[in-house]
This record gives sequence, C-alpha cells and structure tokens, in this order.
Amino acid sequence: MRVTLRDIAYEVGVSIATVSRVLTNKDSGRVRPEVAAEIRRAATRMGYRSSALARGLRTQHTRILGFVSDVIATSPYAGRILLGSQEAARRYGYTLLTVNTEDDEEVEDQHLEALSSYHVDGYIYASMFNRSLTVPKRLTSAPTVIVDASSSEIAIPSVTPDEVKIGTQAAQALIEAGVTRILYVDTSADIVARQGRHHGFFTTIDNLAPQVDVSLLAVDDRIERAWEPLVSALGTDVDGVFCFNDVRAAMVYQACAAASRIIGHDLAVVSVDKSEITQHSLHPPPSSIALPHFEMGYWGCAKLISSIAGDSALTDDPILATLPGLKHDHVSLYSNEVIGGQSCMLHTNG
Repeated sequence: MRVTLRDIAYEVGVSIATVSRVLTNKDSGRVRPEVAAEIRRAATRMGYRSSALARGLRTQHTRILGFVSDVIATSPYAGRILLGSQEAARRYGYTLLTVNTEDDEEVEDQHLEALSSYHVDGYIYASMFNRSLTVPKRLTSAPTVIVDASSSEIAIPSVTPDEVKIGTQAAQALIEAGVTRILYVDTSADIVARQGRHHGFFTTIDNLAPQVDVSLLAVDDRIERAWEPLVSALGTDVDGVFCFNDVRAAMVYQACAAASRIIGHDLAVVSVDKSEITQHSLHPPPSSIALPHFEMGYWGCAKLISSIAGDSALTDDPILATLPGLKHDHVSLYSNEVIGGQSCMLHTNG
C-alpha cells in the first residue's frame, strides 16, 4: 500500500500540513529542526515516495515525458528508438509514458488527451520510418521533438537517419566486392528514405565506379507480388544486389534459389536494417547497414529535456559525446556499426 502524508503525520504525531512543508523543503523557520528531521527519517523508513503528478502541480514540472509513436512499440525493427529514449529519460530522472497510435488519428487524439491529463512536460513524436509528417496541433504548443521523421509545415526539432550516407555505404560495399552489374531492389513508396538512398547510391557509383551498370527494380513488400519480377531479374548476369531493406533482402534470398544463384559466391548482396530476425534466420548472414534507432531515440529525448530544463542539465554524458550537439534543431545520424555479414562478397574475391 502506498505511504501517504497522512500516514507519516500519524506516525510522527504532527499535522499533515507540517509533513507537507517538510517534504517540500518549505519548513525553514516554520518547523522545529528536530521535528523536521524526525519527519524525514519516518518518510525514509516508511518508504514514502512523492507523486510525480502532485509534485508537478507544485513545481510546474512533472518530469514525465510522452512518447507517441505509430507502431514503433510493437515493431521489431524500430523498437530501439524507444529503448534509446528510455535510456536518456532514465539518466536524467524522467519517466516516459508510451502510447502506440497504429497511425489512427482518432486513437492518437485519445492518447494525447490522456497524456495531457498527466501534465507531461513534453513529447517525443516518433515514426517507424523516415518521412515528412503532420504534427498534431496539440503538440505545436508544447515542447516536442520528432524522431525518425520531420515536419515541413512547422519548425519542430527533429532527428532522422542520414539516408544519403546509407546509400553511399551500400554502393561502397558493392564496389569493394568487385561487382560489375547491380540490381537495386527498391520500394515504390515515395518517401524520404528512398530519395536519400538513391542520391547517395547513384552519386557514389557515378564518382567511384562509372563502369558499373545499375538497374532499378521497385517491388512490393509482399513476396507473392515480388516473386516473379525478382526471379526474372536475378536470372540475368547481375552480380550485385542492393536491397532497400531487410524485408526485400529476405525475398531476394528466397528468389535466388529459384534463379539458381548463390549469395556470397556468384552474387553479392547488401541491405539496410540489420534486424536480428534476418541476421539469425538467413544464411549466409546478410551484410546489412544498421539504422541508428537507439541513437535517434537518445538524441531526441535529450534534445527534449534540454528544451525543458536547459543544456546545463545534461552534462558528462558519454553517449551524447558521440552525437551532434543539442544546439542543432535538426540532425541526421548514421550508425557506426560495421556492415559485417557474409553476403556482400563474390567467390572471385575469396
């Protein structure tokens, strides 16, 4: 059972008002020092914890943050955004209240109303994939940071993956593998990630290996619709494949069997996501570029806290020391993890 001010007052033999003054540090000159000391000892002994909501009503800060996402909390790919935000919140003494909207505006509005009732200090508005989105009007008047997306309508701090860098890394990996003809297995969705990766990939090929031929194949993320186009494209003389994400990499792995191709021998494959599922279920393990989900979540939460409590509240943080400064209103991050895996190689290269 939760210990209350009334319980402590009864234990010490004083009024509830006296206990309240002591535990909110307003007892100087109003409560005898020996009584105040006894109240504090009793509170510690009895395991008293103040209510964040009640404390917030007094201080105007609850140290509670709202984490609002579309499907991140249930996603095996982007869940590390939540982990990064939780770690930053924990480090600086904040509690994260998480809601999942399933991209439903009505559900989102209900959740935001609930978070508002807790008097949260600010919001992290997170997306499963990098896109330009519309921020709910309710959030435009409160401290807010967007994670894994951005808004073109209003100036709100945001953090996204460096999509251009991802495309560049993929092209460099295939060039180093010695490929001569690349199949770029893309998404047809007109999203920021697609545009940025295109730019990085094709610019790198043009600058470093203009002799390499690249063909583009946009496929659906359902195998029954992508199967025939993939098998047909893999039946040609392509010796390198760049997959927009690990979902498409898994489809390429399946299609390679039908096309009589052997990944890691006569076909080099590189992907994006580096999800645990594909790393442990596909052979050879995919050479995949990790997305900076944890780092984005951490930076986004730290940026939010700095806007609430000031930069001086965030000091001696070894994780922040590896990330761009919080003075920026938008940053693009990339992961320092090595691509690894065993799929981005050709037998001619050993």
